[in-house]
Amino acid sequence: MRGTLLTGTERAILWGGIAAGLAFAACMSYLMEKETDSSIWVHVLIWGVTLFGTAMAVGSYLPDPEERRGRAMQEAGQARHVQGRIASVRHRGLRETERIRQTRLAITAIMPLEDGTERMVELDVLVEDSLLPRFSTGQHIDLMHDPDDPDFVSIDRSRSPVMVQ
Repeated sequence: MRGTLLTGTERAILWGGIAAGLAFAACMSYLMEKETDSSIWVHVLIWGVTLFGTAMAVGSYLPDPEERRGRAMQEAGQARHVQGRIASVRHRGLRETERIRQTRLAITAIMPLEDGTERMVELDVLVEDSLLPRFSTGQHIDLMHDPDDPDFVSIDRSRSPVMVQ
């Protein structure tokens, strides 16, 4: 069920960002070598800063692993939908743009299994701030999981949205 976790657009963003970063670093290194007698450390600095910046920029456009897991399960059509309960929540940071503010939460949820037992699952998810009250301790949360691998869990965004549409 896992398959690829990146869509075609996401792969294009990833490879396009990597290609642009490499092209920039190569041009800067060439210009530095042509214009000055620069040491190897100047090139290391150019390449290091460029690759780090590229990784951060590309990473900010890709969905989180938890969201990709959910998308993969929905596309496969074999996900089991269950209603769990949030046992604990930890705030792990913020992500803010000019149009949206999201809080990164580390959620520990109790997920019922088909055999009547319960399993504790950990989810790392971004939630729009206006929806934070729905993700507090004791609240019910809709989950989906792979029937063959109960550790492959995601929030069912169609029933427990994390963003205002």
